[in-house]
Amino acid sequence: DDNTPHFLIMGETGSGKSVLIRSIAYQLALGDNRLILIDGKYGGGLRGLDKLPCVVGPLAFTPEDAALAMAYAVSEMVRRYDAILNGASTKTWPHVVVILDEIQDFDKAAVKDNVDLLARKGREARVNLIIGMQHGTKENFENNARRNLPGRIALKVEDDVASRLVLGSGEYRADVLQGKGDAYLMVPGGVERLQCFYVPDKDLAESLVCPTDFEKWPNPDDKPNGKTGGNGNGGFSPKMVEIAKDAARTNAGTPAIKKALEVAGIDGIGTDKLRQLRDYGREQLQAGV
Repeated sequence: DDNTPHFLIMGETGSGKSVLIRSIAYQLALGDNRLILIDGKYGGGLRGLDKLPCVVGPLAFTPEDAALAMAYAVSEMVRRYDAILNGASTKTWPHVVVILDEIQDFDKAAVKDNVDLLARKGREARVNLIIGMQHGTKENFENNARRNLPGRIALKVEDDVASRLVLGSGEYRADVLQGKGDAYLMVPGGVERLQCFYVPDKDLAESLVCPTDFEKWPNPDDKPNGKTGGNGNGGFSPKMVEIAKDAARTNAGTPAIKKALEVAGIDGIGTDKLRQLRDYGREQLQAGV
C-alpha cells in the first residue's frame, strides 16, 4: 500500500530468505503486476522465476544486466510520471515490482543509484522495490536508501548489528530467531512476529510457462524498440497506439487488442507487451491525447 511501497528483507543462510522471496514473486505473478527480477547470487536464488506470468525480462544476475534492468525500471517510472503530468490516472496501472536479491553483491553505481532513486520516487508511479540481503552493514547499504524502504522483514540474521540495521532498535532481536521462515514483520505503526509462507516447488513449476517480453534487457543507449522508446508513442507504432486507444474506449482487454493487431497484420506480440500496450492506450485516452 502507499504506506509500505517498498520492502527490505534480510536473513542469513538457512533463514528462509530466498524461499520467502521466491514465494512472494509467485504470489505477485498471480495478480496484475509486472516483475523485474535481479539476483546477485549468479541467479541461484531466483533461477527459473523469469518464466512466471508478468515477468518483463530475463533474470538479471550479471552486473551489466542488473544495471540494464534497473535502467528499464527507472525509464518506466519516468514514462509514468510524464503521463501523470498529462492528466493520466494511476488507478488502473499495474504495479511494477523490482525484486532484487543480494543487493550487496552489486557494486555498480548504476544499480545502487537507481535503487535509491526508485526508493525515493517510485511510489506515486506504482514502481515498487523488494530488496533482499544476507547481512547488511552501513557500508554496503546507504542510510538514505534504507530510510525509503519502510516495510521490513527480518528473518534470522548473524548478529545484533544486522538486527539493528533492519529493525532499527534493540527491542526486537532478529539474531535470536529460529530460522526457516521465523521472522519479524515491521511496517509503519508496528512490529509482529510471524512464520513466513512457503510455496512448494511443484506449485511454482506449474506456473513457469510464460515467455518474457524482452529476450534481453534493452540498452537505453541503443535505438529503442520497446516500450521505453523515444518516439512519443511509448515505443509503439502509431497503428498499435490507435488500436490500444480504441480498446480503451470500450474497456476491452488484451484478447481484443491481440485480435485487432492480427487483423492489422501485426503479430508476434508477447503477453506482457500486450499488457503494456493496453495500459498505454488507457493512459493516453485518460490524458486526452
